[in-house]
Amino acid sequence: MYRFKANKPLRGLHDVPSSIIDDFRNGAKSLRRIIDLALINLALSLIDVRNIMYIVQFPGFKVDFRFLLPKVIPTLWDFILMGPVNGVNVNLSSLPMTVVYVVIAAILQYLYVYYMVKRLINPNISIDGGMLSGIILYNIILLVIALIIASVYVATISSALTTLMIILYLFIYYFIYSTPYVIVLRGVELGKAFSIAVRAATRGDYLLFTILYGLLTLALSPLISAMVYGAKIAGILVASVIEAPIGLWLSA
Repeated sequence: MYRFKANKPLRGLHDVPSSIIDDFRNGAKSLRRIIDLALINLALSLIDVRNIMYIVQFPGFKVDFRFLLPKVIPTLWDFILMGPVNGVNVNLSSLPMTVVYVVIAAILQYLYVYYMVKRLINPNISIDGGMLSGIILYNIILLVIALIIASVYVATISSALTTLMIILYLFIYYFIYSTPYVIVLRGVELGKAFSIAVRAATRGDYLLFTILYGLLTLALSPLISAMVYGAKIAGILVASVIEAPIGLWLSA
């Protein structure tokens, strides 16, 4: 979890190393204090029926290589490159359920970050509805951008334009992916959190953290995907158990 200055002094802040490598090492050391959070990573991996069915029905074996940008709760499916969809369908009738899913995901993200901060940084932090609403709105904004990209593809059938928009989305996401952490650590509203996140993203250590995070996922994804595609249901179960603490470590 990227270090931001909290409203209250952080315990042991003077001991925090400047090396990003040490940040990953300290994240691993902190797992014993928050390991129960890995159950969320595990559950989110195992309830994704659509992806599970895709793996079961996949005719053969393959190995994936994925360079990921950081996210709050990494799951098994973030390490696997799911096959292309035959066409894109923007179904407005399913939009309400999609919004419900996004809201539930945002609530889990808030509780996930809140628990980490309470256990590792600030034990005096308390549940705040304002923080939760900010993270929900953040996720809804990401959903709207994704829907815009899908709509552009449907309207233009232009792979080049869609690819360009996806690249733009990833560029924007790089600058704001730390927003949920900022909201909880600083206790600020979404607009202010965006501002803090963007300023942090211009720093070299933020960029280095992002690159190392991506390289770690790039190294792990072929191993995890080989297990999943090779053993199907058994592979999914074993890989989900392995990925859960890894995903928690990457967040911590």
